[in-house]
Amino acid sequence: MTANPTITRHIARTANGLEGDKLTVVFTVHSSKKSRRGASLSGVYAIYGDEAVRKGGQWHLTGKIQWSKFPEGILDRKAAKELELENYVAEHDTLPPGMAAPDVEVVRMDDGKHLRLTNLLGKVVVLDFWAVGCGACQEPLRKMQKYLDDHAAWKGRVEVMPISIDSTLKEARNHLTRRCWTNTFNVWAGPGDWKSAPARAFRISGIPTCYIIDPKGTIVDAGVPPLIDVPEIVDKTLQR
Repeated sequence: MTANPTITRHIARTANGLEGDKLTVVFTVHSSKKSRRGASLSGVYAIYGDEAVRKGGQWHLTGKIQWSKFPEGILDRKAAKELELENYVAEHDTLPPGMAAPDVEVVRMDDGKHLRLTNLLGKVVVLDFWAVGCGACQEPLRKMQKYLDDHAAWKGRVEVMPISIDSTLKEARNHLTRRCWTNTFNVWAGPGDWKSAPARAFRISGIPTCYIIDPKGTIVDAGVPPLIDVPEIVDKTLQR
């Protein structure tokens, strides 16, 4: 068996040429052996690293490392779909459109009661992950306070739900109360911060991250506000 590795995608972002992220290494394997499913092991493989460091004139994958490509036939259908999902998450830092939104449990800030996302089926849900210490989260939060007032057609049909991944409900609730940002359906992700169940289920690696979910519980779109136009996406979803 022989392999000829070649780097086919360069560092997406660099600092002084020594550090970067999102590097994929693609290599070709020549082999007479076969997989358990009978497929040839020969073909093109790829490994993805979310961080990389340049030492001694070479790039070294660090951080999270995962397979991103196998030759046709090596993986069964289920494994191939899982790989497709992981590749999308690695590239976009969100779950893909068309996927059923995870049925996570959150805590309401107004009364402390628990709520599952499926309790909101029948409505479009704007699920915005944020935290008190996140500077970039504040402007999207402020704008969301006017969404329902500015879009009369949303009344009773859309739930604007900022979800805090702060350490405590009290910290997040006090922050929103001081700013009078109580026009949205504010919830807390529960204990764990970045490792809380909702943050893990929705693959949150950076905030703010906003998901738009349709009335059937399917992800319509996701990304970083204001890079995605949330009102426009919601309006189009309501017109379906």
